[in-house]
Amino acid sequence: MSGASRTSRITCVGLLRERLKEIEGKMIELLDCSTVETWENDPHSSVVLIIPRHHWGKPDDKQLRLQMEIKAAYGDWIEQLLAEQRG
Repeated sequence: MSGASRTSRITCVGLLRERLKEIEGKMIELLDCSTVETWENDPHSSVVLIIPRHHWGKPDDKQLRLQMEIKAAYGDWIEQLLAEQRG
């Protein structure tokens, strides 16, 4: 591998790492503003449900925006990673 090619490769890897850190930050922000709700079974009900007691709450506008941003950013990141691997 030539010196120029090696330098270019390191730069691409560095950019991929930076972008992945940005995506990670958005994911942490999404988790921080997400809610987890608890479902309580009615002990007097004649219906027995076997389901998890906890589930994600309904997303608000901020959460939906973050989800779309993360999905788009991750899709771009994967494309760049695959292009680098084909390189």
